[in-house]
Amino acid sequence: PPPTMARTALLCTLLALGIPKACGSEGWETPTNLVNVTSVGHAETTAGEHATQEGHAVAEAEHGTAEHSTAEHGSAEHGGEKGEHGGGHHAAIDGVTWVTALLLIGFLVIGIGLLYLVNYRDPEIRMSMWQMINTTTSIFCAASFDFAVFRFLDIQIVKSPWPRGLGLIDTPFVSFVTGSVFMIVIGITLHVVLFKMHEEVNLFCARTLGAHVYAFSGIITFGFLQQVEPMCEHVWWPILVTVIAAVVLVGVYKVVIRIANWKLKEMEDLKHQQHEAEEMQLDASAIIIGFLTVQCICYLVGDAEEAIKRFPPILHGNPISHRGSTGRWIVLGVAIGFCILLALWSTVRRETTKKCWMGKFLHTFIGIFCSMTAAWSFQRAGYWYVYDIFNAQPGHETGDDQDSSRAMLANAFVMTAMAVFFIVAFDKIADKLTAKKGEVGQGDSRNQAEQKAKKGSLLGGELGLDELALTPKPEDFDDLALGLRTIIAGFGMLVGISWDKAFETAHETVAGGIPFFEKHQVIGTGCTMILLELFVLPAWYWYIAPKAMKKESDHQADIDNEIEREKTWHLRQRHHDSHDSEETDEQSSDQEEPSSSDE
Repeated sequence: PPPTMARTALLCTLLALGIPKACGSEGWETPTNLVNVTSVGHAETTAGEHATQEGHAVAEAEHGTAEHSTAEHGSAEHGGEKGEHGGGHHAAIDGVTWVTALLLIGFLVIGIGLLYLVNYRDPEIRMSMWQMINTTTSIFCAASFDFAVFRFLDIQIVKSPWPRGLGLIDTPFVSFVTGSVFMIVIGITLHVVLFKMHEEVNLFCARTLGAHVYAFSGIITFGFLQQVEPMCEHVWWPILVTVIAAVVLVGVYKVVIRIANWKLKEMEDLKHQQHEAEEMQLDASAIIIGFLTVQCICYLVGDAEEAIKRFPPILHGNPISHRGSTGRWIVLGVAIGFCILLALWSTVRRETTKKCWMGKFLHTFIGIFCSMTAAWSFQRAGYWYVYDIFNAQPGHETGDDQDSSRAMLANAFVMTAMAVFFIVAFDKIADKLTAKKGEVGQGDSRNQAEQKAKKGSLLGGELGLDELALTPKPEDFDDLALGLRTIIAGFGMLVGISWDKAFETAHETVAGGIPFFEKHQVIGTGCTMILLELFVLPAWYWYIAPKAMKKESDHQADIDNEIEREKTWHLRQRHHDSHDSEETDEQSSDQEEPSSSDE
């Protein structure tokens, strides 16, 4: 009928203007500002003398749809206003849109923020920022390599059915054996390669990347050993594995040093390689033991019925079922406690550790261990917190993989912002402590004689109270500043492991999202790793590692040169401006001379 055709034409016109909005697969939804229009059309249809029964039924159905749309969008009073302004009912933001928005905004902020920080006029902040970027890049490359190679060995060769693989059963013990072989091969190869290098840049890169490759191979090996059944059902088993790993790694360190000292007695030119090998072994051992310690803590706060599910996943996966906010606060308290312990341990005199049978190694290892354990604890606590936020949203089921991936990504941004804040704050505090050290040192030199005279006159110096004086010494401020700067190094590790976990989810997504690799995800992960390594490693070697190698004095020299260049540029600019003004004055005087001669 004509009224129905008119209403249909009007609705099509409004659709062409883009007033309605899409509502998924359910079709188009009538906006609230069209309710009155459809109602008028319905009245015209029912009142029309030539309306047929079929047209009347269609109009009644459309009128019902309009009323239903009005009920969905709110009351009739406010629905029209929202529709006119393009508001109305908004669908929930899907995961893809959320992740895309976070990446665009987050990487812009982080990229520009790092530009500010690596050019900051403070040598300590510059050094810390470049070391953080270096650690993050190295961990990304090392973890990507380890996990891709281990997945190929474990899934494609060891556990694949015969004849493509050995056809072994998929158990944590089998993964532990595979990881042990992989770790031994990696350790021997890294030490051989390290002693073959001579250039300083190559040694630095081999030591940094080698420590992380060795560390993540150890994490895979001993991490699966903690999950071996049925021993993992007992609380003492994960703790025992952590102690065994510490003994094994320290023993390997001592053996490597003994062999190096025995073979290199007459090779003075390889002393630097030996030092780099020691540093690589120390860093790798501390990272492994710190990870295993945090796994034990997570096991204790987990509330899953199956013991193996109380461990956080070593590779990619959803977090464990923990005791709500209590579990998060426990892990966060452990992280803060290790930071405090690190600061206190750094204040201990190095001379006191020389009396131990392990000498300097004990002091250095415990400091790095506290730093790594705090970093792993912060990462776990932040991930649980963000995951619980996403998992609590309506429409998401418990253990959703999308929630896990989004939580890893969001936690990386949160940990990066937190690390940068504390790095800058602790550096400022350490600078003030260093300045206070100078003031105290000058005051001691002026008042030392007077204080001794007063103590000697009052007590005769017989009780030896000079050593028991509560006046702070310059060395105390130096030790406190050293403790804070040691914590700063731990925050660089925190950023590295947070982004490593975020990129693990990216590897899994890319490998599983390509149709060709959908049934061959191990090959897809390997191809993704190779492409990223070829793209990232050269840039890291050429542009990041040389900056991270610089000491505080080198960054201070760069800052002085920048200030000097700025002064030179300003002087040249002033000279150029004054020269231009002189030429302008000469031209104006030349123009005035002919006029005076005419007069």
